Amino acid sequence: MTLAVFASCNATRTESVPDRFKMSVGKLRNVGFFEEYKSFSDDQLTDSLIAIAKKKHKFSGYDDFEEVYDPIENAKWFDLHIAELDDRRVWWHDLESDICKENLIYRATIKEYEKLSGGYLNAREIKEDWRSDYGPIEISFWDGDTLRVFQPEYNEDWYDVKFFSFLETTMVSNGSPYKFYMHDQTGQDVFLIRATQEETEKIEKEMGWKFRRFVSP
Repeated sequence: MTLAVFASCNATRTESVPDRFKMSVGKLRNVGFFEEYKSFSDDQLTDSLIAIAKKKHKFSGYDDFEEVYDPIENAKWFDLHIAELDDRRVWWHDLESDICKENLIYRATIKEYEKLSGGYLNAREIKEDWRSDYGPIEISFWDGDTLRVFQPEYNEDWYDVKFFSFLETTMVSNGSPYKFYMHDQTGQDVFLIRATQEETEKIEKEMGWKFRRFVSP
C-alpha cells in the first residue's frame, strides 16, 4: 500500500508542464474558453499558449514562467493562469492599480473590456479627464450613437468598483446576456470571467471553481 502511494506521488511530481497545460486546455475548451482557436488541435493550442505565456512572463530581465506554471508548487492556481490567457473571457488584475492622472488606467481598462465584452461594448473616442490629481474625474466614450459618461470617485491608487457596474450596465443595454463573475478565492487581485449564469455553472462543475457576482448594476 505504501509503495503504491509513493509511486502515485512520484508520477505527479514528474508530470511535465506541457502535459499539465494540455490537460487544462482540454477542460477549458469544453466549457467555452479559447473559442477563437477552434481550428487548432489541443496540441497546437497548447504549444501556442505556452509560447504566449513565456512571452507574457518575461519582463524587465525577469522571467517567472517556471514559477507561475509549476504544476506542483502552484497547482492551486495553474488552471486559472491558463484561463487568463483567454483575454476575451478573463480579466485578472489588482484593484490597486496606480490609478492617477498620468496613468489613464480607466481608459486602458475600457479597451480591455471592449475585447472582454463578447462584442457588446464598442467604445470610440475614449476620454479620461482629471481636473486635478485628486479629481473630479470623468470617463466618457461614444458607444454607437450614445455618449456614455461615468464619474468615478477618487480612491487613491484603487479603482472605484462602481466603474465595473457602469461597464456591465453598458453591455447589458446593448443586449449582452453576459455578466461579470469573480473567482471566490481572489480578493483585491480579481479574477473575472465574462459569462452567462448557465456558463458559469458549467465552468464551476468542470473546473472545480466557485464564482460569485462581482458587481451589481
